[in-house]
Amino acid sequence: MADKKISQLTAATLPLAGTEVLPAVQGGVTVKVATDDLTVKNFRSNASTGLLQVAGPAAGTTRVMTTPNANFTVARTDAAQTFSGNQTFNNNVFMPSGVLVVGETTPGMYVDVFNGTADAQRVRITTTGTDGLILATRSGGATPNLIFRIDASEYFRIGNNGNLTATNGNLVMGTAGRGIDFSANTNAPGMTSEVLNWYEEGTWTATLSDGTNNATMGANTCRYVRVGRLITVSGYVAITSRGSMTGSLRLTGLPFTCANALSAYAGGAVTYATGLNIVAGQSVTVVPEIGTTFMPLYVWAGTGGNSPMQNAQWTDSGAIMFSATYSV
Repeated sequence: MADKKISQLTAATLPLAGTEVLPAVQGGVTVKVATDDLTVKNFRSNASTGLLQVAGPAAGTTRVMTTPNANFTVARTDAAQTFSGNQTFNNNVFMPSGVLVVGETTPGMYVDVFNGTADAQRVRITTTGTDGLILATRSGGATPNLIFRIDASEYFRIGNNGNLTATNGNLVMGTAGRGIDFSANTNAPGMTSEVLNWYEEGTWTATLSDGTNNATMGANTCRYVRVGRLITVSGYVAITSRGSMTGSLRLTGLPFTCANALSAYAGGAVTYATGLNIVAGQSVTVVPEIGTTFMPLYVWAGTGGNSPMQNAQWTDSGAIMFSATYSV
């Protein structure tokens, strides 16, 4: 076949199948190579057009560039990169060194929320040598709050007044003994702890007893509140029968053991009583007992001091309303 000019050749069908052959000089010998076996070591171009340009189809049509493996690097060392339009990353953006900066001179990663022409709120994520990770916000037109959401529900926010607000949840201590630390306050000389690490409230069941035998209980409405190490109990109890009780009486069933020596100075009061065999001028009180979960009852006789309340001083229809405070 006679030689032809390139312009005289019939146009190839695109895309190429990969089996087409081209001439190549290898070791001084002209050989043929399939288009699928062509490899390019480098691209050269002038500075105005860049090292490599990939031109895709018209706007609105998907552009795809693939690489054969992970040994692929895209780099430009002469200047910073500028991207226009919205950029979407479906996986991680990894920066071994340096920072991602969006329209800022302070290093960090910025996330902007726009309200048309200006940013309404901005979050900056950065680090320092002493503080570690920092989350900061600044405002263009809206109040700068740092808001934590799950889906559409807000759970916590840090306001521009510095307050942390639990909008749709609670502050939960994940480990026993942890709490709110008030060590920033000026403490008294005898301070032993400045951490509020316990709050609890609930109900408990009181039983009138001599320590061995119990009365038959009727009404029994008792509650407790614990704040730190301080326990406050209150309630109303009534019995329908003293049963086999003898000797000194007590109320058992406290929700926490009165285990601290300071509780020797704890005490209580009976604010209402009926069905008791006490004389005029006498009153009844309750005192939590150290190392136990019960409160002995005492009859206070004014200047005559107090003495343990006896079974005979409580009738089968006796009832009292009481409160007491102790520590653990």
